[in-house]
Amino acid sequence: MEPKGSTLHLASVSMETYQAWNHALATYFLQGVADGSRIYLSVDDSALDAIAQQQFETEPLNGSWREDLIAAVRRQVVRGDRLELENIQGHTPNSTVPDCVAFLGVLVLAAYDMASDEDISDTNYFRRLRAVLKLGGVDDPRLKGGFARPQGLKAGSTEPLWKRWNRWLREQDMMPSACEGDSRRTKFIHYPISQCLLRQADRDRLDKYFYEQDWTVTWDAQTLFSRLREDTKQFPEYLRQLIKSSGDRYTILSEAIHEVHQQWLEAGCPAPEESGARRSRHPSPNLFAGLYRSEEDYEVEYYLYPKQKPQQKWENVQVNYQGEIKTLESDRPGWYSRLGEPLQPTDLDNGVRREITQPEHLKTLRLPARDFWILAPDPDEPDTGVHGTWHSPELGRPFILLCKQALLDDLNRLRDENLVKWSDQYEPFEEVETHWLELHNFQVLSQTWQGVFIENWELKDALNPKVKLAISLSGGLRTPNQKGWLQGHPPSLTVFGFMKTVQIEVLELPDEDRIQHYEAIATSQAHPLEIPHVGSYLIRAIHGNNVAECFVRIMSWDALQLGTPELTEAVTLPNARLLCGSVLSEV
Repeated sequence: MEPKGSTLHLASVSMETYQAWNHALATYFLQGVADGSRIYLSVDDSALDAIAQQQFETEPLNGSWREDLIAAVRRQVVRGDRLELENIQGHTPNSTVPDCVAFLGVLVLAAYDMASDEDISDTNYFRRLRAVLKLGGVDDPRLKGGFARPQGLKAGSTEPLWKRWNRWLREQDMMPSACEGDSRRTKFIHYPISQCLLRQADRDRLDKYFYEQDWTVTWDAQTLFSRLREDTKQFPEYLRQLIKSSGDRYTILSEAIHEVHQQWLEAGCPAPEESGARRSRHPSPNLFAGLYRSEEDYEVEYYLYPKQKPQQKWENVQVNYQGEIKTLESDRPGWYSRLGEPLQPTDLDNGVRREITQPEHLKTLRLPARDFWILAPDPDEPDTGVHGTWHSPELGRPFILLCKQALLDDLNRLRDENLVKWSDQYEPFEEVETHWLELHNFQVLSQTWQGVFIENWELKDALNPKVKLAISLSGGLRTPNQKGWLQGHPPSLTVFGFMKTVQIEVLELPDEDRIQHYEAIATSQAHPLEIPHVGSYLIRAIHGNNVAECFVRIMSWDALQLGTPELTEAVTLPNARLLCGSVLSEV
């Protein structure tokens, strides 16, 4: 496969080919995403518009990229009124991308079209699939299976394609999410349904709620999602359970709902009757920033830390920063490098808004005004002392909570209930009087938050654990680019959870062959991993129905590449020579 994040440009033709769509979909859902992320093949109208905007130079069929994709898939797999899947079983030459991705994307489109009140059953799903692919057939509940299933699509015939997609994701060091259902009627259709984060009906219901609540303020993803989760009784059952979900879906779902809100704002906050089931949903034009915290000589500084939009990796983004045009440089998947000068307390109080001058599809970079920020250690280099808004607080891992002093009453109540703790509190802006505090070594201690009420719901929702198990890797000898560990020096494993022991499995990828199994490993204690061979491995912690996973890559010493130091300390010597570097040892 081409490198992650690569962009495909094609000559102008009337319609995109099946292989062009196949490559574009696989590229889109992996770009700008950190290794080890869980991937959802969440194909919908908005995603198709974004893919075309980034990767195609053609005009869509009948003005619709949805119709363009469907036409390409029909040419590939539809013969008359039958589906024939034989020619999407492998992959094209010079590429490892499975040939089935575009077809799987259309399977997800059928789930996307399901109405909010439809039962999740094979009859209802296949009715939608036949409509998407323009296939004949009628439903007859008196017959076993009726004619709901398209001709040629035997029960279970798509499962090998989903497993091929999952295997390929693991080969890219990503976590797959497609899985079978837990009942006979949903076993196979659950694969595409599990990929559909938000259905068309869910998006329309969210638009309606935004209008009813007059939510015309531009919030960040976490603030918006917390406000939704505060009261979910007004939503249909499926959407209510979706919003209340936690675990791996929490972050990616919050981003998806945030994008819906941004699109609604950009459309002018239309009333429900103006929205329509097929209202155009172009990618929103705003980038959001978090905080990057550095500390040198006990002086704390905060910077704008622009976040890349998931699956929308704009290159050469230029921002008008205080009258000077600055180009955003990539720091790591999902994030640009910190921007500009240190922020002032008023920036945190009021938020920051900067104009984006290029590309034309983007308009503004925004730092929202908030009452608190969760600052986690750098996930790639946790020992540097750098903190930022990379992710939600990890179970068992201390972080810094930057908050307004007005939240101390709520926080002290949480501490009195033994839900959280922290060691020290500091004023980060010593030279000026502000109402901001830093709480250091902040930790969440318990998952029993149900009976506790505080004034600031968003604070409670942000701190409430989203998972019951988490894996942390430490020690060993990491490669310079932080992509793996050197052979003979694997990391130690620590599992954080609210139970005493867990099971541990070490699986060799891509076939997931189990090479090690530990029955009762104590939580909150470091355990050395014994992985002698070069390769990629999946570490899985299990307790009942709770599962946590992470990747470990073991690399050979021969794979090391000589790097150039970013900073060289030099001492001038006679004869025009420099002494670079030094050794410090005890006397």
